[in-house]
Amino acid sequence: MSTKIAPAAAIWAAPLGDAAAPALLGLIEGVTEQGLEGWLCDPARPLSPVIFQLRVADQDLGRHIANLPPRPQAPGRLRFCVKLPPGMSPQAAQGAVILALDGQRGLSRPTGAAALIAPGTSAATRAPSAEPKPQPAPELTHLLDQLDAPQQLAMVEKSFQAKEWPLVLALTERGAGTALDPRLVTFRGRAFFYLGRHAEAVEALRFIQTRHPQRHTAMLFLGRALAQLGQLPEAREVLAHCRTANPAEPRYVFEAGRIAARLVQGDDGQAEPRPDLMEEATTLLRQAFEMRPEDHRPPRLLAQLALLQRRLNEALSLLQIAVALAPQQAELHMELARLLTRLNRLEEALEAAKLAAALDPLRDGAAFAVRILQRWLEARRTGPLSIGEAGPA
Repeated sequence: MSTKIAPAAAIWAAPLGDAAAPALLGLIEGVTEQGLEGWLCDPARPLSPVIFQLRVADQDLGRHIANLPPRPQAPGRLRFCVKLPPGMSPQAAQGAVILALDGQRGLSRPTGAAALIAPGTSAATRAPSAEPKPQPAPELTHLLDQLDAPQQLAMVEKSFQAKEWPLVLALTERGAGTALDPRLVTFRGRAFFYLGRHAEAVEALRFIQTRHPQRHTAMLFLGRALAQLGQLPEAREVLAHCRTANPAEPRYVFEAGRIAARLVQGDDGQAEPRPDLMEEATTLLRQAFEMRPEDHRPPRLLAQLALLQRRLNEALSLLQIAVALAPQQAELHMELARLLTRLNRLEEALEAAKLAAALDPLRDGAAFAVRILQRWLEARRTGPLSIGEAGPA
């Protein structure tokens, strides 16, 4: 026999620092014979498993992980099933609270959540199992009802310019995906993107792709969201569409080059490498750099492509340009340190690693590289030198 909790009235959201940036989304769906079931999503890392703590009343049930496959209708929402301790009743489990590992951010059941459904309740009377979408607050709905279409658009645009992404989503919730005004759909899709909810961004911006493909800014964000989800071939097609219509726009040229470069490199082991796209990636990134010579990203990516072709000196020149354009980026100094090490220029590599460690003191990799390089240099100075001194007079 199993007991189900009816879905809550809204998806839970827990703020991290700024309340406009939710740290976790989630829902406890029910209690079954297997345990407490639900789903979680971290908008900052939508494709990664979520580690969390579970607490019921004052009882800490320890750490768990949401990594079960999501349902097809809810991509990005990883499910979990936590076995309850012996003797814990479903009624007690209803008060479960999910905490992030810092112990400060929590997901608790919303006020007015549905009560437990008793065993044996017919399926016809049960609430639907699909996760409900968050709805605008009643006062916000009332306000929207008082505004005409231009006023609603102005309110959404003002919220978008203020980077109030959750408010943008609330203002555009009604009729999402079927709105006739492509500007509202574009604002909604971009808000999803900036919140890291890339699957939902793609879902919203498909409307633009189907009906308004000439809105190339929206198509740019569709391509970027697809790339974030690892759907690089389709992202490449979307960016090619944008670039063909706007060949002098650096945004489209760079994004197309970046996607091609990821395909060449096999997306860090997530896909089969496409060396046949090397010329395309290199050409696009060079064009992007010519258009925006102040942008450090094209020479950085070009350096990575040169490394793939074992052109180390060319990669070094490109990476030095990137470092000069963005000297405050610790990761660039670390890439330079690694490349200089490959070239056996250890003194310069050490200086680059020291800069990376100074820019990001919490970066363990940089501090470790400094220690290793110092030991190598010390061994180089003491080893060969002492052997020479001990040789024939």
